[in-house]
Amino acid sequence: MITVNFSLPQPTHPHSRRLLAAISGLMMILATPPLPLYFHAWFGLVPYFKALQGAESPREAFSLGFIFALVWHAGTMYWIAWNSGTILIVSILSAIALACLLSLWFAILGVLHYWLLKTFGKWAHFLAIILYMASDVVWQYGDLTFPWISFALSQANKIEIVQLAALGGSALITGWVILLNVILIVGNKRWPAYVIIPAMIAGCWLWGAHREQVVYKQTSDHNLLTVAIVQGNIDPDFKYELGSSYSLNMYDALSSADVPDSVDLMVWPENAAPVYVEQDYRWRRFLQKLVDRIDANLITGGRYADFHEDNTRTPYNAAFNITPGSNQQFEIYQKVYLVPMGERIPFLWLFPFLDDVIDFGQANFKAGESIITWDVPVGPDTVAVTPLICYEAIFPEAGWKAAHLDTDLLINITNDGWFTGTGQQLQHLLLSRMRSVETGRSLVRATNTGISAFVSPSGRIEKTLGSDQRGVIIYTVEAPIDTPFVRGGWRLNFISLWAAGGLILLTAIVDIRKRLRGA
Repeated sequence: MITVNFSLPQPTHPHSRRLLAAISGLMMILATPPLPLYFHAWFGLVPYFKALQGAESPREAFSLGFIFALVWHAGTMYWIAWNSGTILIVSILSAIALACLLSLWFAILGVLHYWLLKTFGKWAHFLAIILYMASDVVWQYGDLTFPWISFALSQANKIEIVQLAALGGSALITGWVILLNVILIVGNKRWPAYVIIPAMIAGCWLWGAHREQVVYKQTSDHNLLTVAIVQGNIDPDFKYELGSSYSLNMYDALSSADVPDSVDLMVWPENAAPVYVEQDYRWRRFLQKLVDRIDANLITGGRYADFHEDNTRTPYNAAFNITPGSNQQFEIYQKVYLVPMGERIPFLWLFPFLDDVIDFGQANFKAGESIITWDVPVGPDTVAVTPLICYEAIFPEAGWKAAHLDTDLLINITNDGWFTGTGQQLQHLLLSRMRSVETGRSLVRATNTGISAFVSPSGRIEKTLGSDQRGVIIYTVEAPIDTPFVRGGWRLNFISLWAAGGLILLTAIVDIRKRLRGA
């Protein structure tokens, strides 16, 4: 048998195994945008998996998973500590809390991975792929929804690999990354592993490049409508000090001066209208006059609340669709996926007293009911658009729900100004563009301080307005296409969850039988 000795020796000391876990964490930092070293993810998990393979107890496996994830998340989610929207100590504590929470989750995954290895042997690394794919899905649901950090993010900057999302979503990209690492560790010293790995990478790359070109050519000649993104670049720390007049007059001036008659739709970012749009007659009339004058629909973020007779109110993070000639009858969308701690307190339904105990300046929004579509008139026809506010665009579920409503276009309005100068802005953009590849819909992304962008159905970023810039960008977006993900690939999310549950149950049964036989 021909051998190729590219393998790591099996670590025999706990300290060596902890070091290997930390090395994998560093590898994943290098692989995660904004750094361009995505290929480190193809082999960067091998040291961690090797450490798990040599772990002597579930407790050690727990610590290895925690160390790996803590290093990784500290180096990629550091920007939470730069949140200028709150006091420094709170932002730092938030970053530490999130890193620890995510690390605890990966510590649990480490124990499950270790359990598989002890029950089925080293080939169980292949079974563990299911766990990591299911992990991506878990973070999309529940009170702690935060599907930001996944192994798929490491590949988000490579449009060729991102094409996998058109088949099975971001979970499939995660599975592909883990599979590369598993083949390396299971194929220890065996030449087939070093044939399969290049073949997998080359095959995925060539197929992805071909698909992107085919989709681009298929859609580039089929125009949908012309959209203008207005980026005001107003520092969120001073927006309310400057007053609503400053913000709205700024956006009015940009829209009036730089938006030509050919535009069908203007998009302003999240909370660009920092007023209660429905209740404030002055500004409602102001917005309607602007839209009537330009003769194009306007989608903007703004304040909205249900006001009650006892002088209390229930606030929402909202978007508005304003149509020319609508006589101030605005359509409203209320954000469904709220940021834990930033926009709502998790588990408030279970522990109502937390509402009185926790006050870090969070918004305490109420969640909307469902993803929706709006009709935007384009000549004699209409185009169906779906608004997504802020980090809603990183949820695969939001994308396929919109596609199943027969939307033609995804509109993402956001404000990343709290994290200017960090990797958050690029990460957010790259995660959002996966929704275009998955659904075959163009994405219009309007931000307050950057990065605003137009993304084609193939995932190609067509036009951007960078960080800390003020201006307008205009683009004629492409018509949608069908994708395998929309037709049924989205079910991979739920299949991976059920498969992970079944795998854990099977492992428990086999483990119990082994113990009984040993007794």
